[in-house]
Amino acid sequence: MKDLVQIHRYDLSYYSGSERDRGRYRASIGLRDEKGRLVGAAYFHPDAAVASPPALRTESGVVILNYPISLYMHVLDMLRHERPVFLRFKDGDPPAGSIDTSAEPVGEGSG
Repeated sequence: MKDLVQIHRYDLSYYSGSERDRGRYRASIGLRDEKGRLVGAAYFHPDAAVASPPALRTESGVVILNYPISLYMHVLDMLRHERPVFLRFKDGDPPAGSIDTSAEPVGEGSG
């Protein structure tokens, strides 16, 4: 995957059960390119004093982002209402990833 790719589609998952049954996260959003291929996933962890794991890129090139569950609706709102939206990843120490919009004019959404 490139360091910057446009997100064209997404899918949502909510997990139930104990931490042992569902892993460490409560929800996820799959991030897909124009052909529907998975290019990233945003995992939403319980809000806690411990920081979420850092971003990473898997061997297959999928970018994994980790957020507190309190940001779930904010990320979903961006995917629903902004255009274009991009997935960004930067190798480093630590690696960094984000979901971004392009520069928009002030007041564009008001009407």
